[in-house]
This record gives sequence, structure tokens and C-alpha cells, in this order.
Amino acid sequence: MACNIFINHFSLYSLYKSKNLNLVLDNVDNIYIDGAMLVKQINWLFGTNIKRYSFDWSSIAEKTIKYYSFEGKVLFWGGEKQHTDNFISYLSDKNLSKNVTCTDGFTLRLNDISELINKYNYSAVIIGRGTPQQETDLLYLSKEHPNVDFFTCGGFITQVGLFGDIYGEQYSRLPRWLCRIMRQPFVLKRVLYTYPISFIQVFKLRKVLNDHIHKFKEFKL
Repeated sequence: MACNIFINHFSLYSLYKSKNLNLVLDNVDNIYIDGAMLVKQINWLFGTNIKRYSFDWSSIAEKTIKYYSFEGKVLFWGGEKQHTDNFISYLSDKNLSKNVTCTDGFTLRLNDISELINKYNYSAVIIGRGTPQQETDLLYLSKEHPNVDFFTCGGFITQVGLFGDIYGEQYSRLPRWLCRIMRQPFVLKRVLYTYPISFIQVFKLRKVLNDHIHKFKEFKL
């Protein structure tokens, strides 16, 4: 089965700062870029034609949930308790909650999640515990459960728990980064501080990224 991560300038910065970047890139199967700026930068650097994919309603979230819950079970892990309750409620409104479970990211530990996977035989586990934690969690669990597909989903659980669709109709004409700032103001610091640093880091990490460029793929289920 497969380990799938979604990266942007912020997660690249966080993984590099935590000294986990090489470990994660070496051990995942598929890397998808969640961020228009990083897509353009990677394509310019390596002459690729990579497209943006995000684990949210604007991209691949709905079809991924439908795919894995049709004949299997899906576990979401992340967010706070009130967010997970609202998350499942919103999925129910969209007729997507069948065979989907969501547990918050603070009550259970890795061993507890591993036991849940064994008990309920999940076909996909989707982790939204923030970078770099979610990536290292994914690596650990994937070794324990090689027959399960794993995904990172960033702030998807929290965003759905708070807003339903963070990029809803009233924000649909705005750039995604501006919409995020308007609805989650803490993102402003990332855009003004972390993103410029990470943009420069990408050039310094050119060899590392080039060694893994074959993992930057078109999203397929």
C-alpha cells in the first residue's frame, strides 16, 4: 500500500527545521504539492509539469473519502474534540460519513491508533496533526500496517470542523492563501515570514528534491 503526503512551503520549512525532511522524503511513496507557488517553483527548477493537489474540498478530499469508504473503512486522526464532532456532522450532511470515523489528535497516542487500525481493519488512515508530527506519525504507522494506505491532510479536519468548506462560495473567487488568512489569521505569519524563507531554501535543497522528483506524481486512486 502507499504513504502519501501533501507538502507546501510551510511543511518543507518545518520538516527541514525538525531534521526530518530526508527521512520523510526517503520513506514515502507519493508526494503531492499543496501550494501554487511551490508548484511553479518546482516546475521551473526541474522542468516538470506537476499540478497542485490539496487534501481539501477544492481538490481531492471528497473523491478520496468516497473511494476508500465505498467498500472499506476510513479513519481520520487530528484536530480537537469539538472539531471532530463537527467534522463527522458535516460529512453526514454531504452523505460522506458512511464507514468514516474521526478521532481527535490529543486523546489517543500512536499505539492507541495502531490498535484501532487492527481492531476495525481500516483501509485508509488520514492524519491531520500538523507538520512535522503528521509525517513522522505516518511513517511509524505505515511500518506497523503495510496493508493500509496513509495520507496527511494538514488542517483539513480542523477547517471542516470550524467552517465546513473553508473555501465556500463567498470566498470562491479569492486566492486560497488570502482566503486562509481571512478565515484563519495565524496563517498571515506563515505567508510573511516562513514562506519567503522556505522559497529560498528550496533552491538550497535542489539536490535533495531532485533525488525524489520521481515521487512527485499526478494524483490517482
